[in-house]
Amino acid sequence: MPELLAFVLPEKPLSYNAFRSAERKANYATRLRDSFRDFGGLPPGTSPPYYGLVYHFHWREDRTDVDNISKPVWDALRGLAYEDDAVVRLRIAGKLQIAGGMLGDLDLTRAPAAAVRRLTGLTGKQKHEHVLYVELGTLRDSMFVFGLGA
Repeated sequence: MPELLAFVLPEKPLSYNAFRSAERKANYATRLRDSFRDFGGLPPGTSPPYYGLVYHFHWREDRTDVDNISKPVWDALRGLAYEDDAVVRLRIAGKLQIAGGMLGDLDLTRAPAAAVRRLTGLTGKQKHEHVLYVELGTLRDSMFVFGLGA
């Protein structure tokens, strides 16, 4: 398994455009950093450059732009996972509506077990309307995929 960390937060991700106050931004960054630490931080051997995934699972239609939800995550991990978020050279963000439970087509086989347990536990019932999955790991050239939908 490649060197990576995945962590899960039971909350709606804040959009880069949603920070109306410095306090709100700081509180969100603290929750992200705490979750990063709670899941153990980056394992030994993980080194830049990195790839990063941010997936937002939601129960009802949500109009948040996916391109705006990952930037606050990478900003929050500055000084903890890396000094400059420019080392996150491949960034993927997505949203999945999960009314009725987890989607059967998701391949979770390569995700860390602790993150999968947390993710499936939070999305399996409508206990949380929003769940954020974040993954950060060592980038390999083979991760650059073309014709993804083919």
